[in-house]
Amino acid sequence: MAERLAALRRIKYEFHDVRMSFLEALIARGDRRIAELIHSAWRRGCRFDGWQEELRYDEWLGAMEEVGIDPARYVNRERDYDEPLPWDHIDSGISKRFLIVERERAFRGETTPDCREAPCTGCGVCPRLGVENVLNPRKEAAGVGARELYQA
Repeated sequence: MAERLAALRRIKYEFHDVRMSFLEALIARGDRRIAELIHSAWRRGCRFDGWQEELRYDEWLGAMEEVGIDPARYVNRERDYDEPLPWDHIDSGISKRFLIVERERAFRGETTPDCREAPCTGCGVCPRLGVENVLNPRKEAAGVGARELYQA
Protein backbone atom coordinates (compact mmCIF):
# COMPACT_ATOMS: atom_id res chain seq x y z
CA MET A 1 0.00 0.00 0.00
CA ALA A 2 2.72 2.47 0.98
CA GLU A 3 4.61 1.68 -2.24
CA ARG A 4 1.55 2.46 -4.37
CA LEU A 5 0.98 5.73 -2.52
CA ALA A 6 4.64 6.67 -2.86
CA ALA A 7 4.26 6.47 -6.64
CA LEU A 8 1.75 9.32 -6.47
CA ARG A 9 3.96 12.33 -5.93
CA ARG A 10 1.28 14.58 -4.48
CA ILE A 11 0.42 12.23 -1.64
CA LYS A 12 2.53 12.14 1.47
CA TYR A 13 1.91 8.98 3.45
CA GLU A 14 2.90 8.55 7.09
CA PHE A 15 1.72 5.92 9.51
CA HIS A 16 1.61 5.61 13.26
CA ASP A 17 2.93 2.40 14.80
CA VAL A 18 -0.08 0.39 15.95
CA ARG A 19 1.80 -0.63 19.09
CA MET A 20 2.21 3.01 20.06
CA SER A 21 -1.48 3.62 19.35
CA PHE A 22 -2.31 0.69 21.61
CA LEU A 23 -0.21 2.10 24.46
CA GLU A 24 -1.75 5.55 23.95
CA ALA A 25 -5.24 4.04 24.15
CA LEU A 26 -4.31 2.14 27.30
CA ILE A 27 -3.03 5.25 29.03
CA ALA A 28 -5.92 7.43 27.81
CA ARG A 29 -8.61 4.99 28.98
CA GLY A 30 -6.80 3.86 32.10
CA ASP A 31 -7.49 4.48 35.76
CA ARG A 32 -5.16 4.95 38.73
CA ARG A 33 -3.58 1.55 38.18
CA ILE A 34 -1.98 2.86 35.01
CA ALA A 35 0.34 5.00 37.14
CA GLU A 36 1.85 1.79 38.52
CA LEU A 37 2.24 0.50 34.95
CA ILE A 38 4.00 3.66 33.80
CA HIS A 39 6.35 3.49 36.79
CA SER A 40 7.12 -0.18 36.09
CA ALA A 41 7.79 0.57 32.41
CA TRP A 42 10.06 3.43 33.42
CA ARG A 43 12.00 1.13 35.80
CA ARG A 44 12.41 -1.22 32.81
CA GLY A 45 14.05 1.56 30.81
CA CYS A 46 11.14 2.85 28.76
CA ARG A 47 11.83 6.45 27.77
CA PHE A 48 10.74 8.61 24.86
CA ASP A 49 8.44 5.86 23.65
CA GLY A 50 6.55 8.38 21.53
CA TRP A 51 9.55 8.21 19.22
CA GLN A 52 9.20 5.12 17.10
CA GLU A 53 12.89 4.30 17.22
CA GLU A 54 12.83 4.38 21.04
CA LEU A 55 9.72 2.24 21.58
CA ARG A 56 10.41 -0.71 23.86
CA TYR A 57 7.09 -2.49 23.43
CA ASP A 58 8.27 -5.80 24.92
CA GLU A 59 9.21 -3.94 28.11
CA TRP A 60 5.73 -2.38 28.25
CA LEU A 61 4.22 -5.87 27.91
CA GLY A 62 6.49 -7.09 30.70
CA ALA A 63 5.44 -4.17 32.88
CA MET A 64 1.76 -4.99 32.24
CA GLU A 65 2.39 -8.56 33.34
CA GLU A 66 4.40 -7.40 36.36
CA VAL A 67 1.65 -5.14 37.71
CA GLY A 68 -1.21 -7.44 36.65
CA ILE A 69 -2.88 -5.23 34.07
CA ASP A 70 -4.94 -6.77 31.29
CA PRO A 71 -4.72 -4.12 28.58
CA ALA A 72 -7.81 -5.44 26.76
CA ARG A 73 -9.90 -4.46 29.80
CA TYR A 74 -9.04 -0.84 29.11
CA VAL A 75 -8.53 -0.72 25.35
CA ASN A 76 -10.84 -3.20 23.66
CA ARG A 77 -14.06 -3.48 25.62
CA GLU A 78 -17.22 -1.50 25.06
CA ARG A 79 -18.25 0.75 27.90
CA ASP A 80 -21.79 1.49 29.00
CA TYR A 81 -22.84 5.13 29.14
CA ASP A 82 -23.60 4.85 32.85
CA GLU A 83 -20.22 3.28 33.68
CA PRO A 84 -18.09 5.59 35.81
CA LEU A 85 -15.01 6.76 33.95
CA PRO A 86 -11.68 7.55 35.63
CA TRP A 87 -11.95 11.21 34.66
CA ASP A 88 -15.62 11.73 35.63
CA HIS A 89 -14.56 13.76 38.67
CA ILE A 90 -13.03 16.43 36.39
CA ASP A 91 -15.53 19.16 35.46
CA SER A 92 -14.65 20.43 31.99
CA GLY A 93 -17.89 22.38 31.77
CA ILE A 94 -19.32 19.98 29.20
CA SER A 95 -21.95 17.54 30.45
CA LYS A 96 -21.60 13.81 29.97
CA ARG A 97 -25.04 13.86 28.33
CA PHE A 98 -23.80 16.29 25.68
CA LEU A 99 -20.77 14.10 24.98
CA ILE A 100 -23.01 11.05 24.57
CA VAL A 101 -25.20 12.94 22.09
CA GLU A 102 -22.06 14.05 20.22
CA ARG A 103 -20.77 10.47 20.08
CA GLU A 104 -24.04 9.24 18.64
CA ARG A 105 -24.03 12.06 16.08
CA ALA A 106 -20.47 11.16 15.08
CA PHE A 107 -21.45 7.51 14.52
CA ARG A 108 -24.23 8.75 12.23
CA GLY A 109 -21.67 10.82 10.33
CA GLU A 110 -23.15 14.12 11.50
CA THR A 111 -20.89 17.03 12.33
CA THR A 112 -21.48 19.72 14.93
CA PRO A 113 -20.85 23.25 13.76
CA ASP A 114 -18.53 25.59 15.63
CA CYS A 115 -20.79 27.79 17.76
CA ARG A 116 -18.63 30.81 16.98
CA GLU A 117 -19.94 30.56 13.44
CA ALA A 118 -23.33 28.88 13.96
CA PRO A 119 -26.08 28.68 16.59
CA CYS A 120 -25.13 27.44 20.06
CA THR A 121 -24.72 23.67 20.21
CA GLY A 122 -25.71 23.46 23.87
CA CYS A 123 -22.46 22.01 25.19
CA GLY A 124 -22.82 23.92 28.45
CA VAL A 125 -19.44 25.65 28.60
CA CYS A 126 -20.64 29.23 28.17
CA PRO A 127 -23.31 29.17 30.91
CA ARG A 128 -21.01 27.42 33.37
CA LEU A 129 -18.27 29.95 32.78
CA GLY A 130 -20.65 32.90 32.78
CA VAL A 131 -19.86 33.70 29.16
CA GLU A 132 -22.46 34.85 26.65
CA ASN A 133 -21.81 34.10 23.01
CA VAL A 134 -22.79 37.47 21.57
CA LEU A 135 -22.25 36.38 17.96
CA ASN A 136 -24.64 33.44 18.23
CA PRO A 137 -26.86 33.49 21.32
CA ARG A 138 -28.11 30.15 22.66
CA LYS A 139 -30.80 28.52 20.54
CA GLU A 140 -32.13 25.02 20.22
CA ALA A 141 -29.31 22.61 19.51
CA ALA A 142 -29.40 20.05 16.71
CA GLY A 143 -32.76 18.45 17.49
CA VAL A 144 -32.27 18.48 21.25
CA GLY A 145 -33.11 21.33 23.55
CA ALA A 146 -29.90 23.10 24.59
CA ARG A 147 -30.92 23.14 28.25
CA GLU A 148 -31.43 19.37 28.19
CA LEU A 149 -27.83 18.92 27.10
CA TYR A 150 -26.47 20.97 29.98
CA GLN A 151 -27.64 18.40 32.48
CA ALA A 152 -24.99 15.95 33.59
